[in-house]
Amino acid sequence: MLLRTAPTLRPCPVGLLSHADRPHPERDLARGTLVKIRAGVYAPAFEWNELPPWERYLCRVHAVAMLQPDAIFVLESAAALAGLPVFGDPAAARTGSSPTSEASP
Repeated sequence: MLLRTAPTLRPCPVGLLSHADRPHPERDLARGTLVKIRAGVYAPAFEWNELPPWERYLCRVHAVAMLQPDAIFVLESAAALAGLPVFGDPAAARTGSSPTSEASP
C-alpha cells in the first residue's frame, strides 16, 4: 500500500513583512531596523543579522513564496524548504517555471 502525505515545509526562521505590514519601509530601512530581502519583502534587522547563511537563504525562498504563491521550488530551494542541508548562501531562490528560471534578489 502506497501512503501519500503532504510534505512538511520548513517555516521561515524570521517573521517576514510586506508593504501591507509596513506602509513606509524606507524609514525603517534608513534607521537600520529592517533589512530588504526582496522587493517588497523585509525582515527585522536584529533577527536577520543573527541568522547563519543557510537560514538567510531559507528566508529568501520564503520571500519568493510570499510574492509568487504558485511558485514551484526546485534544486537547493526545494532542499531548503524540505529541511535538507544547503551549503553556503545561494544568491537566488530557484523555481520551476522554466528550465533556467530563478528569482533573483
